[in-house]
Amino acid sequence: MSKLFRAEATRHAASRLSGDVILASSTPLKWITALAVAVVVFLALFVSTASYARKETVSGWLAPDAGLIRLTARQGGVIEALLVREGQPIQAGAPVARIRLSSSLEGGDSYAALARSLEMQSEAASARALAARDALLAEQQQLHARKTALVRERTQAENRLSLQRQRVGLARAEVQRAEVITARGYLPQRELEDRRSAALAIEQEAAELAGVVLQYQREIGDLDARLAAIPIDLKSVEADAVTAAAALDQQRTQTEGQSIYVVVATVGGRVAALPFATGQTVGADATVAVVTPTTGSLEAELYAPSRAAGFVREGQTVRLMYQAFPYQKFGAGVGRVESVSRTVLAPAEVAIPGLQVQEPVFRVRVKLDRDTVSAYGQDLPLQPGMLLTADVVVDRRSLLEWLLDPLYAAGRRA
Repeated sequence: MSKLFRAEATRHAASRLSGDVILASSTPLKWITALAVAVVVFLALFVSTASYARKETVSGWLAPDAGLIRLTARQGGVIEALLVREGQPIQAGAPVARIRLSSSLEGGDSYAALARSLEMQSEAASARALAARDALLAEQQQLHARKTALVRERTQAENRLSLQRQRVGLARAEVQRAEVITARGYLPQRELEDRRSAALAIEQEAAELAGVVLQYQREIGDLDARLAAIPIDLKSVEADAVTAAAALDQQRTQTEGQSIYVVVATVGGRVAALPFATGQTVGADATVAVVTPTTGSLEAELYAPSRAAGFVREGQTVRLMYQAFPYQKFGAGVGRVESVSRTVLAPAEVAIPGLQVQEPVFRVRVKLDRDTVSAYGQDLPLQPGMLLTADVVVDRRSLLEWLLDPLYAAGRRA
C-alpha cells in the first residue's frame, strides 16, 4: 500500500491538522442575498398581479340624447332681428328670428318675375281645367249619341226577337201536327225530322237574337254608368281648379304682400347656438338657430373604428378630453358607455362640422358623469357641439399574460 504514493505525500498526510473545516462568511453578504431574494419575489408578484391596459383614442362630440333641433330659414333673406339669446330657454312656438326677404331670388330673378311666373301658372291651371271640362262634356255628348244609337238598335233587335219567337211557336205547332200525321202513317218519318230540324234552327236564331238584345242592354248599362260619373268628374275638375287657384292666389299674396316672416321654435328647450347675427344674409334652408330640447340631457357621441369598438362594453368607463377645456389644465371628464351601434357608419354618414372621419366607424353613446367643467373656481357648462377625444380601453391583461402571449400565440398556431 505504501508503494502506491510518493514518500513526500505520505509524510504530508501524516502531518495534517486535526478538526473540522469552517468557511467563514461576512454579514454584508447575507444582507445582499436576502435583498436579492426579496427583489425576485417582489418582481414575481408584480408581474403576476399588475395589469396593463391597451387604449385607443377616438373622436366625438357632445350632443343631446334627444338630438339637436335645427331651425332653418324658409326663404333666403336678411336677418332683421334675433329675438332670443344663446342659452335662453324658449317654448314651442316662440319667435326666434325675423327675416326680411331679399329683393331678388337666387339667380337674379326678382319677385316681379316670380309674380309673373305665378300668373302664368294660374293661367295654365285654368286652361287645363277648361280643357278637362270640355273633354268631359264632349265625352258626355258622344256617350249620349252612342246610347241613342244603341237604344235604337236594341229596339230593332227586340222587334226581330219578337217576330222570331212567333216563328218558334208556329214551328213547334207544325212539328206537333206532323207528329200526329206521321203517327197515322200519312207523313214519312223523314219529313217529320226535317220539320223538327227547321224548328230547331228557328229556335237557335231566336236565342241568338236574345243574346244580341242582352249585349245591347249591357252596353247601354255601361254607358249609363259612365254618364252618371261624368257630372262627378266635372265637379272634381272644378274643385281642383278652385283649389289650385286658391293656392296660387295665396302664394301670390305672400310674394307680393309679405316681405318679412318669422322663424319659430318647433319644440321647447334652450337655445344652444345662433350661427348668424343681425344684418347677415341667410340662404334658404340655412340654420338660423339650434335648440336643445328640454327633455334631453347631454351625452357624448364617440365614433370608434372597428379596431377600437370590438371590446367596448356597456357600463365601461371612458376618459373624455374636451377641446374647449384642455385636459392638461382642467382635467378630463369621465363617462360610461350606454350603447354601441350594431351597424357600421360610412365616413359620409358622419356629417359633424370639424370632425374628420377617414374610415368606417361605430357610434358609441356615453353618459356623462357631469355636464360641467371646473375652471378658475367655477363650474362652466358643457355645450352641445363641443368636440372631444376619448381614451377607450380595448384590452386589459396582466404583465405575465403579456409576457407569455407570444408563447400562447405560438401554441395556438401549432
